[in-house]
Amino acid sequence: MKKTVIFLVFLCVASMTMQAQQRLVLVEEFTASTCGPCAQLNALLNPWLVTNAEKMTIIKYQMNWPGAGDPYYTAEGGVRRGYYGVNSVPAVYVNGSVISSGSTYQTWLNNIATAVNNAYTQPAQATITGNFKVNGNNIIINGSITPLISGSGYRIYVVVNEKKTTGNKGSNGEQEFHHVMMKMLPNGNGTDVTLTEGTAIPFSYTHDMSSTFVEEMDDLEVAVFVQNTSSRAVLNAVYIEDISLPAPQNMTATQTQIDHLNVNLTWSPPSGATPNGYNIYRNNVKLNTSPITTTSYQDVAPEYGQIYTYAVGAVTNGDEGYWATDTVLTNVNIPLPVITTVKQIRGLQMLVEWEMPETTFPVKFRVYRNYALQNPPGLTEETSIINIGNSYSQYCFQIEPVVNSINGTRSNNVCITLLNIPQPTNLKAEQISIASKKVLLTWDGSVSNTAGYNIYRNGIQINTELVTERAYTDAVSELGVEYLYQVYGVAGTGAESDKCGETKITLSSSIPPPANVHATQNNNLNVMVAWNAVTFEDLDGYNIYRDGEKINTTLVTGIEYSDMVPDEGNYCYKVTTVVAGNESEPSAPACVEVKLGICEPDKNALFSLYPNPVSGILNIKTDETIIDCKIFNIQGQLIYSTQSNVKEIATDSWASGVYIMRITTDKGSAEKRFSKN
Repeated sequence: MKKTVIFLVFLCVASMTMQAQQRLVLVEEFTASTCGPCAQLNALLNPWLVTNAEKMTIIKYQMNWPGAGDPYYTAEGGVRRGYYGVNSVPAVYVNGSVISSGSTYQTWLNNIATAVNNAYTQPAQATITGNFKVNGNNIIINGSITPLISGSGYRIYVVVNEKKTTGNKGSNGEQEFHHVMMKMLPNGNGTDVTLTEGTAIPFSYTHDMSSTFVEEMDDLEVAVFVQNTSSRAVLNAVYIEDISLPAPQNMTATQTQIDHLNVNLTWSPPSGATPNGYNIYRNNVKLNTSPITTTSYQDVAPEYGQIYTYAVGAVTNGDEGYWATDTVLTNVNIPLPVITTVKQIRGLQMLVEWEMPETTFPVKFRVYRNYALQNPPGLTEETSIINIGNSYSQYCFQIEPVVNSINGTRSNNVCITLLNIPQPTNLKAEQISIASKKVLLTWDGSVSNTAGYNIYRNGIQINTELVTERAYTDAVSELGVEYLYQVYGVAGTGAESDKCGETKITLSSSIPPPANVHATQNNNLNVMVAWNAVTFEDLDGYNIYRDGEKINTTLVTGIEYSDMVPDEGNYCYKVTTVVAGNESEPSAPACVEVKLGICEPDKNALFSLYPNPVSGILNIKTDETIIDCKIFNIQGQLIYSTQSNVKEIATDSWASGVYIMRITTDKGSAEKRFSKN
C-alpha cells in the first residue's frame, strides 16, 4: 500500500511538471507583396498580432503569385502551401485549421482572434525548449521536444524567420513585412517522429543563412512546432531563446586614400559587454587567425573598383556574436585612354585601336560609336576592335575605361568617313608557265576611290606592295591543285572594297594548244592560218599541220602562217604549241576550200579606224560583215577578241602604247596599227 501511494505521488508530480509550459498558438499566413487583399488584411492583422504577441508563434510564407509574386518566395514555402492545399492569398491558418474570411476584413480578423483565444486556453500537448545563437552568417539551433502524448504520424518543424523585412516590397503598397519565413530545417517537410509520452526528442541544426533572403542577421527568430501530419493539429508552437552575443557598435570601413587599397576598420565594443576580442571578415571570409584585442584593423583589399562588405564580431569565451557591418568601394583614378587608330579595313569594316597608360590594376573597356554602346555591350580587355558600320557615312568612336564597378572618363571622339570602293570585275586567271607554275591574273577596275589592288590566293594576301596595274603574275607551288584568287580594290587610305573579283584555276602539266584556229584563202593557192596566242612566258613557238603533215620548217613565233597549197581542194589545218621544247596536242581543225581565180582583196580598203591615236572609243569602219576581230599589243599578246560584227571598242582601261587590229571578213583578213594615249 505504501509503495502504491508513493507511485501515485510520482505520477502526479511528473504530470504537473510536463504540463507546466503554456501552450502558444501557431498562426500561419500565406501572403505576397503583390497581393492587394493581402495588404488590406495585414493593415488590420499586424497591429492585432503585436497586441496579442504573448499568445502566438507567427510564421508568414511569402508566395510567388499573383503576377511575379513576392521576391522572397522559397520552395519550402511552396511545400507548406501544398501541404495545406492553399490556392489563393491571403490565407490564414490557426493551429493547422484554415480561418474563414467572412464578408469583410474585420470579420476575418474577428474569426482569427476567436480561433487564437480558444486555442490558447487549451493545454499544451508538448513542451518545447531550446535556444539559438548567431555566429557570423551561421545560425546554430539546439533544443528538445518532450511530448505529453504518445503516437505516430507527427512532424517537428524548425523555422527561421526574419522579424522585419523591407527588401521584398512589391506592388501592393506594403512597406515592411513581419515574421517572414527564411528557412525551414531540415526542409519544408520537417522531421517525421514517433512520440512517446515523457521521452524528450532533441534537435540540433547549424545553417549558413547567406544562401537565404536574410537582410539582418541580428533580426532573426526561431519558431518550433509539432504537428500531426493527418489531422494537422498542432501540439504546441514556441519561439526558442536567442542567446547570441551583442554586436560591436559604430562600425566603419574607410579607404585610406584613392589609389591605395588600404581599408581602415574601426568600431566600439558591444553595449554592456566586455568581449575577449574580435573577428574580422571581408565578404564573409575571416581575415584574422586569432581574435584581435583592439577596436581597429587595417586591411589591404584585393582589387580596385570593388565593393567590399566588412564585418566585425565580438568573441567572448570562444563564442562569437552578431556582426557589425559596413561596406566600402575601393576607389581609384583611372587614366584616360587615347584612340590611336580609326581606319576603314574592308567595305564597312573599321579597325579601332587605342592606348592606355600603364596601371597597376587591370582595366577593361566599353566602346561607343556615335555615343551608342556597341553590341554586344560587354567589356573587353583588348585595346582594339573590328566594328561594322551600317552605311558609307561618318562614324565617331569613344573609349570608356572601367575598373570593376568604376567607370572612368571617356576618350575624345575620333571620327572616320567610310569610302565606297568599287569592286574589280571580269577577273580572269590564265596559266602562263608549266615549269615555273605561273598564273597571269587580269581584271577590269574603276579609278573612283581606287589607288590600286590587293591580291589574295586561298584567302592569303600575296602582294607585298600595292598593285597599280590591272594585271598580276603569281607563281604557285603545285600543279593539279585548284587555287582561288580574289582581287580587292584599294583606296589611298589602304581600305579595301567590300566585294572582290573572284576566280579559280587549276594549273595543268599539259601544254594547251592554240584556240580559235581559222584558215582563209587569200589569193589563188595562198591560205592564211591564224590563231589566238598562247601566253606562256617560256613559249618557243608553234607548229602548223596541213592534213596531218607538218608544213613549217622552223617554229612560227607569230600567230599566223601563210601557206601555199599545191592545188585546189579542201585543206584542214591544226596548230600545236611548243613550250620549252615540248609540243602540245593539236588544236581543233580549221578547214578551207581553195579555189583558183580568187583575187587578193584590197586589204588597205577592207576597213579603217578612227580616231587614231585613240583615248576612249575606237571606231571600226567597213562595208563588210566582220566575222572575227582580234587586237594584240606590240608584244603579240592578245588583248581583245570577238567573233561578232563589232563597230566600237572601249579602250579606256588599256595601257598607253601601240596595238595591232586584225579584221577577218568573207573577203579575207587585214591588219592595221593604232596608238592608245
